[in-house]
Amino acid sequence: MKQRLQLCKHLTAVQCFKDIIHEEGLRGLYRSYPLTVSMNIPFASCVVCCNENLKTVVRPWERQYSYLWYFLCAGIAGGLAGLITNPLDVVKTRL
Repeated sequence: MKQRLQLCKHLTAVQCFKDIIHEEGLRGLYRSYPLTVSMNIPFASCVVCCNENLKTVVRPWERQYSYLWYFLCAGIAGGLAGLITNPLDVVKTRL
């Protein structure tokens, strides 16, 4: 539904839900589920690997304001993972 609402900005969530059920049935709500799962696995893997490797290099526990360095490592890891999985997200949105 989120992707449909992004494409059809004039619909409300309730109208979008009713349209999907009417046009495609209950199965229409789960059409992009396999792609979503297959996209979240590489995203999560990339976030964890990048975050742990960045923390090994940066060593935030040895720095002043260590929590800020932890957030920086996590932000960079999330951004990189989003960049890598963006093509799959575009495909999911187009479905």
